[in-house]
Amino acid sequence: MQAESARFLKRYLALVLYGPTYAQAIIIYIPICVLHGLQHLEVGALSACAVGLFIVWLYLVLAGEGWLAMLGFRLTGLRQREVPLAGADSLKLAEAMQPIGALNVALSPALVNIGAAPFIWIGGPKRNSLWISTHTLRSTPTDELRCLIAHERARMAMPEDHLPKLCVIAVWGVAWPICFILPHVALLPLGILALALLWRLIWPWLGLRHRLRADRLALKYVEDLDYPGAVAKYAAQFAGLGITPLIHRRLHALGLSADAIRAYAAEVDRQL
Repeated sequence: MQAESARFLKRYLALVLYGPTYAQAIIIYIPICVLHGLQHLEVGALSACAVGLFIVWLYLVLAGEGWLAMLGFRLTGLRQREVPLAGADSLKLAEAMQPIGALNVALSPALVNIGAAPFIWIGGPKRNSLWISTHTLRSTPTDELRCLIAHERARMAMPEDHLPKLCVIAVWGVAWPICFILPHVALLPLGILALALLWRLIWPWLGLRHRLRADRLALKYVEDLDYPGAVAKYAAQFAGLGITPLIHRRLHALGLSADAIRAYAAEVDRQL
């Protein structure tokens, strides 16, 4: 993978997936810090302030991650890399995006030039844009593209999963007793940072769970295609960034053995 493409993907992951966690920690720290400074108030006034600050905190927890991720998306510069979708690219993508059964979520395709980097993702301001790199579109067979797009459509079609929000509230909720336990307000940032690191450990597992749910739904509609193979070959292209154990867990959940994963990776190497 070209160095520039690898840098872009790492920057994208940092801004859209990982950055919001630490930004959220900084924002959530503010009402916690304010409450710590109000402990000298009478019980009634302190309780009223605590309720008000808790409501602010709850909004920041539930809504903050979404708009922070959107801010990160804008900072990636992905929209500035968009190129016209025409000719053979347009025809190939239109064929791959044909509705499959109940996975008929309307998508607005956008082609981006980020070098020799694999990239296909649903999101953006209207959350229905299909962002795909020129490399992925031109190097991936149509049937494999149908599988990858089916996965992205399944992510949108799935019923809302409340577990991630509950986990967010549970993890960041620990910040409230921390603000009373720590003897000095100067120690609060350390406590909040510890929670951010804890969330960084939990979040990938929630992401894997989300991907596996989408895989199970997509498989119902692309049974005639090699869906596990398409996912394995797409994942193998991230070898330059390091294929994490969680990606291997996803591939194993799709029924692929370690030998099969290596075989698909070798096939990708030959094609590229």
